[in-house]
Amino acid sequence: MASSLHDAPSAAVNGTFAADAKSQVHKKPRLYADPSPPLFTPSDILSEFSHHDPAIARINNGSFGSCPSSVISAQNDFRLQWLRQPDDFYFNQLQPKILQSRTIIKDLINADHVDEVSIVDNATTAAAIVLQQIAWGFAEGKFNHGDAAVMLHYAYGAVKKSVEAYVTRAGGYVIEVPLPFPVNSADEIVHEFRQALQRGKQNGRRVRLAVIDHVTSMPTVVIPVKELVTICREEGVDQVFVDAAHGIGCVDIDMKQIGADFYTSNLHKWYFCPPSVAFLYCKRSVNNSDLHHPVVSHEYGNGLAIESAWIGTRDYSAQLVVPKVLEFINRFEGGINGIKKRNHERVVEMGQMLVEAWGTHLGCPPEMCSSMVMVGLPACLGISSDRDALNLRTCLREKFGVEVPIYYRSPKDGEEGGVTGLGMQSINLLTMHSLVLLFPIHKLNLTLICRRERERRKRRVVHLFRFTPQKNPNPHKSRFQVPTLCLVNRENSVSCQFMAAKRVIAVCQSGGEFETGKDGTLLYNGGDAHAIDVDDETKFEDFKTEVAEMFNLSMNTMSIKYFLPGNKKTLITVSNEKDLKRMIKFHGNSASVDVFIIMEEENVAHDVSNMPASRSSRTTLSEAVAPVDPPLAAPLDIVDANNHHIDASIDMPTEISSILSLSKSTQQWQNTITGVGQRFTGVQEFRETLRKYAIAHQFAFRYKKNDSHRVTVKCKVEGCPWRIHASRLSTTQLICIKKMNPTHTCEGTALATGHQATRSWVASIIKERLKAFPHYKPKDIVTDIRQEFGIQLNYYQAWRGKEIAREQLQGSYKYAYSQLPLFCDRIMETNPGSLATFSTKEDSTFHRLFIAFHASLCGFVQGCRPLLFLDSIPLNSKYQGTLLAATAADGDDGVFPVAFSVVDAETDENWYWFLLQLKSALSTSCPITFVADIQKGLRESISEIFKGSYHGYCLRYLTEQLIRDLKGQFSHEMKRLMIDDLHNAALAPRPELFQTYLESIKKISLEAYNWVIQSEPQNWANAYFQGARYNHITSNFGELFYSWVSDAHELPITQMVDVVRQKIMELIYTRRATSDQWLTRLTPCMEDRLANEGMKVRTLQVLLTTGSVFEVRGESTEIVDMDRWDCSCKGWQLSALPCCHAIAVITCIGRSPYDYCSRYFTTESYRLTYAESIQPIPDVEKPLQKDSSSALVTVTPPPTRRPPGRPTTKKVGSQESVEHRITLRMTLAG
Repeated sequence: MASSLHDAPSAAVNGTFAADAKSQVHKKPRLYADPSPPLFTPSDILSEFSHHDPAIARINNGSFGSCPSSVISAQNDFRLQWLRQPDDFYFNQLQPKILQSRTIIKDLINADHVDEVSIVDNATTAAAIVLQQIAWGFAEGKFNHGDAAVMLHYAYGAVKKSVEAYVTRAGGYVIEVPLPFPVNSADEIVHEFRQALQRGKQNGRRVRLAVIDHVTSMPTVVIPVKELVTICREEGVDQVFVDAAHGIGCVDIDMKQIGADFYTSNLHKWYFCPPSVAFLYCKRSVNNSDLHHPVVSHEYGNGLAIESAWIGTRDYSAQLVVPKVLEFINRFEGGINGIKKRNHERVVEMGQMLVEAWGTHLGCPPEMCSSMVMVGLPACLGISSDRDALNLRTCLREKFGVEVPIYYRSPKDGEEGGVTGLGMQSINLLTMHSLVLLFPIHKLNLTLICRRERERRKRRVVHLFRFTPQKNPNPHKSRFQVPTLCLVNRENSVSCQFMAAKRVIAVCQSGGEFETGKDGTLLYNGGDAHAIDVDDETKFEDFKTEVAEMFNLSMNTMSIKYFLPGNKKTLITVSNEKDLKRMIKFHGNSASVDVFIIMEEENVAHDVSNMPASRSSRTTLSEAVAPVDPPLAAPLDIVDANNHHIDASIDMPTEISSILSLSKSTQQWQNTITGVGQRFTGVQEFRETLRKYAIAHQFAFRYKKNDSHRVTVKCKVEGCPWRIHASRLSTTQLICIKKMNPTHTCEGTALATGHQATRSWVASIIKERLKAFPHYKPKDIVTDIRQEFGIQLNYYQAWRGKEIAREQLQGSYKYAYSQLPLFCDRIMETNPGSLATFSTKEDSTFHRLFIAFHASLCGFVQGCRPLLFLDSIPLNSKYQGTLLAATAADGDDGVFPVAFSVVDAETDENWYWFLLQLKSALSTSCPITFVADIQKGLRESISEIFKGSYHGYCLRYLTEQLIRDLKGQFSHEMKRLMIDDLHNAALAPRPELFQTYLESIKKISLEAYNWVIQSEPQNWANAYFQGARYNHITSNFGELFYSWVSDAHELPITQMVDVVRQKIMELIYTRRATSDQWLTRLTPCMEDRLANEGMKVRTLQVLLTTGSVFEVRGESTEIVDMDRWDCSCKGWQLSALPCCHAIAVITCIGRSPYDYCSRYFTTESYRLTYAESIQPIPDVEKPLQKDSSSALVTVTPPPTRRPPGRPTTKKVGSQESVEHRITLRMTLAG
């Protein structure tokens, strides 16, 4: 009996899963209905992790994770169920429960379908699955010897070994992306990655796979995977595999946003699962038939998810507890997102305290850390090899009870005195309601270390520090004890013991703003935060000094305040020793207290400099750091009634202006205004120069006169004599400074003036960087402007500046719509025979645009089968919309673009209009077969517009509709079997075989059988379909357009269309050049298919007759009619290539099989398809001249502009469209 269960096939499952995935798990999975589950208390958490060794401070959650007791108990229950009655558990429980876990994971990562998710042992197994597929690609000749795979230099060691085992041995060329260390920004990673891809494409190679980490372990860096995946798409990388071993529970994961082909993550590291459980996401658009689990069992060939769910008799309990883990996580405030946020904030705080104490650095900026941070160790430890690092780690574990990974990095060439020992903290802090949880207790001692280390550096005395865990005298109390800290002075060998004392963590916050809630409570938003431990022994002056040093503030202008427990309406001031002791006493029952640092105006007289408008006497750059808030409100660009430009500046708060300092970038602007007689090419240049001058000298000004020929400006502070007047020189456009008083008297009392940082100025500063980095984020703009110019913008100003810069680089979105009439004219002028037309609504807003180039139309008519695929692609542009596409299959079964349309929404009306334009563009009268969705009004539109043509239903849409209509009545396995039978029925060449597969469906479900019968099989089943689909049963040929549009969706509509034009132009050129090298009569793909059929002829026997009808005997007896090009197996008719029976007859009668192949598969037809070229459209990015009657037509953007944040549901109006047809076109030749 035991042997019969080993590797037993799961196809024998006779149990059912009670409900489908959607009914089991919500979109954002929470297993509790309202009311919400009770949150964990500190005692609950101590109980959940009571099995951890209390003598070890384990700061290494990232390696093995932390599985709670409740999950371990659930896992043991599953093990017992299996051992009690393995047959029942195997046949009726295992697969449904694995499916439930997969469904939860699917919702957590925002995948499209549960079939995209497979559960495997770990990320290393997932990597083997993906890399195994690549190895087969080389072995089977799909890839060329030397084609490349790209991976990061800091990839996980096991993955590197896998790449060596699968890719290198198979003949692939592996390129490692060298990442800088320490990492300073995501831009560095992006730059190195682009260069690596270029190396991979040298010498005609192709990059077949890119392996990208999401969170690297050494160094601990969050990699910008979205940007790197986008770059891979741009560079033509075949497949992208994201290795996110630390991903789920550590960083945000959204498969639709990331866009990778494969993505894997362990669930035991940061998602509280026991080992061994991980998931592998495989995008449905990828050809998953070549993906198989390395351990081959009975389920081989049934799809990776099913294969992975049974790889022989083993313990599957870890894969079954995912629902229990989700239940555990939902008992924390904010669920997994709350845990991630708190982990990140605390681990960054701890890392920054350590680098401050040790005088080292983090491995990357805090924003690029996740729940892990890498900290440089002091050089005095003398770590100079991997062995040293391992010895230190062992010493910390065995002698001091601290478990933390330590790595060694050799100094780079020319690097002296660099930090070579690297320590990493990876912790899971869970919840911060109480610091008496898990690891935070060690944070108190880290702070002591930091404080003593600062003193040590001042005295130049070397200290050694160690943790000594205390014995727990009372086993009923918390197992997590405050360890003592031993500091040893090597000079005098005097040791000091700091015993555990009652302390409070003062969370000091500065730079934010208070807002008053509806109930009168004060809420603090923004700013920076640091933590300091205080107790009864802490001196007020020491505390205030440390806070001032921490935020780089002046003690004279700093006020310290806090809230009493339970009172968020009144701030209490700390101004002396007694106030500080009261604060500690009031919060004696709390682990922390929020402390707010408020800046007040300093009444100190400043010297007035004799330098013109100079503010150089203020704080230098080395003494101050520009605060993050309150934000500096930059001026607005205003146009008055006379169309004159006015800069309306808003005052900058005193506390900001008083600490801003000149940066190197602004120092060069101090002398941009030299005085009377200085000339400028125009008013705009003078305004821009004056604005830079004001920024460099830190004052604000007002326009007294501001028009096209004169500008008069004075200092904004009343009474200050600074003034400047410039006007146009007669008979020229030059502007000359006529008068200037360079003296300011507003120093000291006029610190509230604001800088002239307008949005247009921001745009001018960031434009070049935005051109190089199109995904430049507003928050990064704020940071860069502050660092470069000492100016604090708010998010909105940065966003508006970016929009202005983008419009300057790309052109205005609104203007692009107004240029559509002329743009259509230009297309048809440069590409005669093309059709470019558009329509607007009654209010002149954009409705739809149709483009079909002559080269595409001619190529379809001359060389392609009369077969078109219709599909739609949503546009993620500023005004949203949808792209409708019509594509064909060339003679080598490649995608050939025929026509496309941009519409405001996917509606029946817009599909009808699209087909109407397509009909008018095509000059053929030959019946066309369409493969498209059954919905969207296409059924009626195709039959009405293309009379006599055929509409084959896309089987992909049909399958999805079947699954939806079944409403979760069947297990995943049953659904899979029905889908397989449906696909087999669609491909069945004869009615009797079609009926056989339908009977198989009927045995599973009568309802499904009836659904299939009523789905009009005559429109999708080969046995009944009257058109010619050439065995193409889905309409996903439009995915080529999707990849093109995804690269250009942020461009204005005219430029987006031109990007598509360029892609089609490149496609035609490339394939034409490729086909010029072919020496075969058929295209390579068809040559292979014909050869495969020819190999089957050996076992066939042909009975010769005198007529054209022959009998062919083999495994079955078939009748071949040579005159009608027909075989009773229907293979010849369906594929338009001779089947093996026909080839046997053709060989017997002494003819060539090539004579009986469809002309569409010949190399000649393929070359005809790509014979015509698409001509460039000159200066498409420049404004078009109004030299056409079409210029009289007004087109404005559609009213569906994408709002900020999460997209909302929009209703499409039913206005009657007014079409403006462009008639300048030529008919196709032939």
